[in-house]
Amino acid sequence: MVEKLREQHTVRRLCRALSVSQSGYYAWRKCRQAPPSARRQADARLTAQIVAAHKASRGAYGSLRIRAALRDTGTQIGRWRVMRLMRAADLQGLRTYRRRVSTTVSDPAAQKAANILNRNFTARTPDEKWVTDATCIETRQGWLYLVVLLDLFSRKVVGCVFDSLKGNQYPAE
Repeated sequence: MVEKLREQHTVRRLCRALSVSQSGYYAWRKCRQAPPSARRQADARLTAQIVAAHKASRGAYGSLRIRAALRDTGTQIGRWRVMRLMRAADLQGLRTYRRRVSTTVSDPAAQKAANILNRNFTARTPDEKWVTDATCIETRQGWLYLVVLLDLFSRKVVGCVFDSLKGNQYPAE
């Protein structure tokens, strides 16, 4: 703005009207006229390589894989610099979403179990009412299945079973 109106008004008056310092304006002007630094030139070269690697991966690679691809071509670069340059170039890898495992395949034709408790979860004596629940836990070795049996009177665990079901096929009842 100051550059455009400089011939009609003084720099002092324009800087005062725009609430900027004169020294800041002259520093900006000097910086703008100076050739880019070696760091900026290297960043421009690296950005071109990053864009090429990103296109080669069809936009799938994030900063870690881009860095690995650049290192395979002999370019030494740090991970934070790759992240900064990718952010500046508005590049982003694809996010991978974990596949959900469906453990229950419901049969719409199957008969539903009767609701005996009718949401009354209080018991007057031990062993009067038991409830159970099953859940799946993902571990490094695979899925672990946990089934817990609770007594509603004491709210204590009556029994539980952990099983990976590898090789253990229970008969369908």
